[in-house]
Amino acid sequence: MTSYDVFHIVVITTFTLILRNIDSPATFFEFRFNPSYHEVMDDVTHTPAPTRRTKPKGRYPHKRLSAAFVRSAPPGRHCDGNGLYLYVQPSGARSWVQRLVIRGRRRDFGLGSVSLVPLAEAREKARANRKLAREGGEPLAERRRARGVPTFAETTARVLKQKQAGWRNERHRRDWLSSLERYAFPRIGKIAVSEVATGDVLENLTPIWHSKGSTAQSVHQRMRSVFEWAVAMEYRTDNPCNRVRSVLGPQSRVVKHMKALPHREVGSAIWKARTTDEMPVARLAFEFPVLTAARWGEVRWAEWSEIDAHEGEAGASGSTVPPGAGDPWGGLRAGRRG
Repeated sequence: MTSYDVFHIVVITTFTLILRNIDSPATFFEFRFNPSYHEVMDDVTHTPAPTRRTKPKGRYPHKRLSAAFVRSAPPGRHCDGNGLYLYVQPSGARSWVQRLVIRGRRRDFGLGSVSLVPLAEAREKARANRKLAREGGEPLAERRRARGVPTFAETTARVLKQKQAGWRNERHRRDWLSSLERYAFPRIGKIAVSEVATGDVLENLTPIWHSKGSTAQSVHQRMRSVFEWAVAMEYRTDNPCNRVRSVLGPQSRVVKHMKALPHREVGSAIWKARTTDEMPVARLAFEFPVLTAARWGEVRWAEWSEIDAHEGEAGASGSTVPPGAGDPWGGLRAGRRG
């Protein structure tokens, strides 16, 4: 092989390598004979790639900020350690914010303005909050407890006072309170309203959810109203009643009809009631709704001002006895026509 052949091989190999890295022959000639192209390619080759912003590595920050930096820090969040941040707004307002993980959820707590809370005090608060969170506590709950959070029973009384002004029926107020006194107060009545958990609500409703469906629905609705008031007053941040329905499951809608007495046997039933040893008021209270078609609740809560003994009528203005009940035999005759 001569020197000419070797030169030929080198030239062909060089051109092959160049053409693999250049799109077209025109680009090759521009690359070969245009000096400005060399400058652009050199700039592209030597320009460093932009660095990707990642979380700072190394030791966790601890007391990173200084008093001088706090006074002159630019807008943004500046970490000091223990989850403590200096938050500087574009307007120049400065405040302390602490970020913690409470029961698996990330929470931000305001610790006050820089003008009121100096750096040393903010660090002390942040350290105490972080220690409390690691022990399973919640800083907000501790603040509310220090302010005197009412119990569930006390909160119920406040809610009832707020709501009853718009209620017309006194009986509804009694039922509203008595249902909570019976099914809620024994377990959570003395607990601070901020500390009642979803598990407490479940333990109240589970025994009656299927056996007393209507009552359980009312208790759930009334408990939910109490917790909604607590959320509005910032005693707590959530309503524990919102997540119990999916756990309790659908209620069985079994219709149970009340027993009915054939109208032909009404007379003998009244006669039997008259001959019992019960108190006269009980015997008359049994007979009165049969003869007037009044409801049992209307008879139980009736007042003498609603009864006109001389005219033989019942149902004065403003009473709970329905109009038309003045005829003591009207209800019985209506039942016979039906």
